[in-house]
Amino acid sequence: MNINEEFKLKNRGNRMEILAQIFGVIGLIIMAIGMQFRRKKNMLLAQIATNTCYRIQYFLLGAFTGAFTFIVNNLR
Repeated sequence: MNINEEFKLKNRGNRMEILAQIFGVIGLIIMAIGMQFRRKKNMLLAQIATNTCYRIQYFLLGAFTGAFTFIVNNLR
């Protein structure tokens, strides 16, 4: 593997980490807003959106067990 290919692989990993952090922050914001809703239906929809963001975050980080946990949580 030459230096150029190695740089591309490192750069791709950094992009995935940044994208994972963005999904984590979006999930955190949705969770904070979701707790302000009065209706149970809206709170559950916010929780599903939060879990989806966290599931994507864990998937991008390569933590498939954590992503599977949020899939099970959404099904519950």
